[in-house]
Amino acid sequence: MGSGPPDDLSRVLAGPHWDRAESAPTDDNITPLRLVLTSGNRTIDVRRPNVVVGRHSRADIRLPAPDISRRHCRLLYVDGRWHIVDLGSLNGTYVNGRRVERAVLNHQDVVQIGSLMLVADIPSETLSLGPKGVPKGPGTQLLQSIAEVLAPSHRDLSQGQRRAS
Repeated sequence: MGSGPPDDLSRVLAGPHWDRAESAPTDDNITPLRLVLTSGNRTIDVRRPNVVVGRHSRADIRLPAPDISRRHCRLLYVDGRWHIVDLGSLNGTYVNGRRVERAVLNHQDVVQIGSLMLVADIPSETLSLGPKGVPKGPGTQLLQSIAEVLAPSHRDLSQGQRRAS
């Protein structure tokens, strides 16, 4: 086995076969992930690239509820995106109501771990700006479409139409 980092997500999950300290991004290179509990204003801030969520006392994020497995799921920051991976939990991991083995998390996704419902809050500055200052990236196609519809054409303005202030 090589000493470098794995090439794909599935090998990241395999375990300590490579030195995470050498190859993992530093905390400064990670877009933070905030998970907000839907029942109350409690939040979980994730700033490390690889964390285990579960009820075990050695889990990185401990959720001591009976319907949460000891090692329920893993949150990974890979290639600039947050991923959630179920670790064979009994009750499953859900994203937007759909049971997943692994999924990429987007801003405002609803994550269910056991009976806990959490909303993913990923800062918007992770989206890059496209032409005309419209955000581009995952989940922004609707914003681009709205911007195109609302953008005035030069032809309309040259015919004396008024613009709203």
